[in-house]
Amino acid sequence: MHPAESLQTQIDQFIQSSTELQHKTLGRLPLTIADPEWPSACYQPSPANTDSHQTWQPVPQNNYAQDMFDRLEEALGYSIHPDIRTWYSSYWSDPVPAQCPDGDLSLLFIWNEKDCERLRGNLIGHLLNKQKLRHPPSIFLPAPNRTATTT
Repeated sequence: MHPAESLQTQIDQFIQSSTELQHKTLGRLPLTIADPEWPSACYQPSPANTDSHQTWQPVPQNNYAQDMFDRLEEALGYSIHPDIRTWYSSYWSDPVPAQCPDGDLSLLFIWNEKDCERLRGNLIGHLLNKQKLRHPPSIFLPAPNRTATTT
């Protein structure tokens, strides 16, 4: 990808490529466990849906998580890097698998509004622990899964 492309453009292209690869490989969208207690705009109607599984795809989030990051910054006194805000505010999605030269990845997104609040709680706990240990603040981002095997 060209360095001048915006992160949002790169995320959009990745999501499109991922969805196209899923259709090419399996002929359908990915399946996830159907959970009426965990609704999401990602669920898609499909003949492949069953009582236990439902097709899904990433859908634009329209920056819902930006408010969560505003509250997080205010509560902790940290500035969250704009790229992290863009990443988590771009799509509602289950984790999306990917590969890089260092190994397999599971790219994390936010599934629904409750998941956004769960992420906020996890980030608060993580950042407070970093503060307690006198470590610099950090935020979770995808990392190679060194234990993953490919078949």
